[in-house]
Order: sequence, then C-alpha cells, then structure tokens
Amino acid sequence: MVRELVIKPKADGTYIPFVHARLLKPLRYLRLLAYDLSNSEQWIYPPRYHSLVARDITQLAIHYPAIRSPTTAMWLETFRLVWSLPKLSVLFLDMTRYPDVTESGMRHLRAIRRPGACAELKTLVLKGEFCCNLLPECPFGTSVKQLSLQFHGDRPGPLGSNYGPLLAQINYFSSLQELHMYISRSSIPGKDTRAASGYIVPVLTHLRPDALQTVSFRIGNIGSGRRGHFFLELRSKVDELLTSFPSLGSVSFQLPCPLGDLPHDKGMLERLLLDRLPKLRETGVPVTLKWHHQS
Repeated sequence: MVRELVIKPKADGTYIPFVHARLLKPLRYLRLLAYDLSNSEQWIYPPRYHSLVARDITQLAIHYPAIRSPTTAMWLETFRLVWSLPKLSVLFLDMTRYPDVTESGMRHLRAIRRPGACAELKTLVLKGEFCCNLLPECPFGTSVKQLSLQFHGDRPGPLGSNYGPLLAQINYFSSLQELHMYISRSSIPGKDTRAASGYIVPVLTHLRPDALQTVSFRIGNIGSGRRGHFFLELRSKVDELLTSFPSLGSVSFQLPCPLGDLPHDKGMLERLLLDRLPKLRETGVPVTLKWHHQS
C-alpha cells in the first residue's frame, strides 16, 4: 500500500495521472502527498482531482517554482487542495517567487474557502514571505500548535507594514505552543530588513500569549558589524515582548559563526546576548545560544 507519494514533473505541462481505477486501491492508505513544481509554470490537474484519495491524507508539501512566479490558477488550486483535506495535520508551503495573482483571483479564492477548513492542522511551515499579503482570511484555521516561518529577507520593507494577512492569521492561533523563525538574510543595504525589528517583533506582537512554550530564532547572514546592532535591538524591542508569554519555557538563538571566531569570543558573545535580555532573565526562562556555519 502506498503511504507517501511525490509528484515531480520534469518539464512544464507534464501530466502525471495518479487517480485512476487501478491505483485507487493502493492509494487508499495515502498519508503524505508532495508536489515539487519547480519545473512547472501552471497547475495541470483539474479541480477536485484529488478528492478520491484525499480522505486520509495528513501531510501535504508543495514546492513552487524557484525562477518563475506561480500563476493565479496555481494559487487557487493550492488552497482548493489544502481545504479539501479533512485530516490534514502537517502543511509545508515553499514559495520563493511572488505569485502572479489577480484581484479577481483573490475574490475567487475567498469564495471557495470551506467552513471548518484546516480544522486538524497542527504543524505549519511557510518558507518565503512572498505569499504573505496574498492570503485570504484565516486560510490555515485556528488549531496550529507548531509554526515555522522561514524568511529570505528579500521583501521591500518591514514585515509588519506589508504582510498584514500573515500576521492576522498568526493571531488566530490561540493554541500555538512552538514558534520557530529562520531569517536567512538579516540586512540588505537600503532596506529595513533587520532580523529583530523587521521580522521578530511583528510576529511576536501578533501572537496570542496564553499557550506559547518554545521560541527559537535562527539568523542567517549577519556579519560581525551587524551582530552588535542585532543585540541592541533585542534589548530595546524583543526583551520585554518575550516576557508577555506566561507559559514560555525556553528561548533559543542560532547565530552564524564566522570563520576565525575563537572559543573565548563565543563565550563573550553568549554573555553579551544574555546581558541584552535582562527582563527575560528575571523570569527564569532559560536562554540558549548556538552557532551555525554561514551558508
């Protein structure tokens, strides 16, 4: 019996039929469906194509084209599929290009949303911020407990001013227990894309405070000159925000370790990080700092 199915067309327009009589029985136990659309420019499956095998799918992953913008049809059919899976508990959406979605397409998207959609969704991973302002109201339901946001740092302006739909959705997650954020680039000359003020603060500000237990931040490309600014922003903008979550049990940071950093330098930076979070330290919440190699 097939439990995992990965669809990866090698060329645009390639049609890979998988819902037909001979496959329906083996696909009855399908739990994970993954689309790798990196070579596609269009969604080639008709609406409700997946309905015959959708009943028990619990995990869905969609990887969009990296060099071409997804079309309105791709965006519509993505959510039509997401909202048609009654047992969906894990969703991964990878979008590195801005979707080419018309206003009429957005109206259509809002019209096809099903009541109670994503009622069982517990884990949500969103990679890339380009879809953030093209979300309908509450597209991922209200039951998410683990949220992972992976930002590339290429957007024009602060997250809070451009991507209200994403922040509004986050505010619906009243049972959220874990937040994991990865900002691959934390500063671009001429753009306000600092990790703390541009990403961390807007997200923390819109979170419900009651259930959150674990928070982790992984910062990608941050040079030694900007590391000090990041620490300053932690004290002025992040420290007090973190104390507003009464159930918070752990906070962790992962920062890039440039070549040449000596062990005693790392120790100094660890002490500096803790020094920039005095109010959080007073609550007794443990704070950890780890290092990763820059990519």
